[in-house]
Amino acid sequence: MTSPRIPAMDVLRGCAVMGILWMNITAFAQPQSAYFNPAASGPLGIGDIAFWMSSLILFDGKMRALFAMLFGASMLLLIDREEMAGRDGRRSQMIRAGWLFVIGMAHYLLLWWGTYWRSMRSSVWWRSASCDRNPWRSSKALS
Repeated sequence: MTSPRIPAMDVLRGCAVMGILWMNITAFAQPQSAYFNPAASGPLGIGDIAFWMSSLILFDGKMRALFAMLFGASMLLLIDREEMAGRDGRRSQMIRAGWLFVIGMAHYLLLWWGTYWRSMRSSVWWRSASCDRNPWRSSKALS
């Protein structure tokens, strides 16, 4: 059985990833302090200031938030789909979060230190592990 995709979520997820890449390009090419202070890497022209300002206003933080919201929505959709098929939704989510954690750690250790995959995936894994059937409701042990 193929899983039904929601094209709007896929398009938004792609836009969020491209926005995150847009903001990370600064960190790939310049010192870490250039993310908040564009003059840290040297003298600036009017184009440099305009690019930094538009990035700060249009992309900074917004794309990470969008990606995180879409990740949460897909987490709930996965759990619902699995439970409607008679399978354990929490178990499926734990497996998914575990693999995403492994991918995030490999990305962090092998490619780039500035990834937030590790923290986002580990928090989702912990949240999934600590919940009853509903991922948004705390378990009795945490209450």
